[in-house]
Amino acid sequence: MFYPSFKPTRTKLLVMLAINKTTAAKLIVLWNLPALLLLVGAYEIGTTVFA
Repeated sequence: MFYPSFKPTRTKLLVMLAINKTTAAKLIVLWNLPALLLLVGAYEIGTTVFA
């Protein structure tokens, strides 16, 4: 029987890894965005109250 080779080439694999890493980085930033905005708001309130 003939089984076609589905081995990805090295460059294709590297491109897929790069896309996955950038997508993961975007998701991490988006998931943590509300917490980052709360921290920035708390910092601004703290600096105006204690200044």
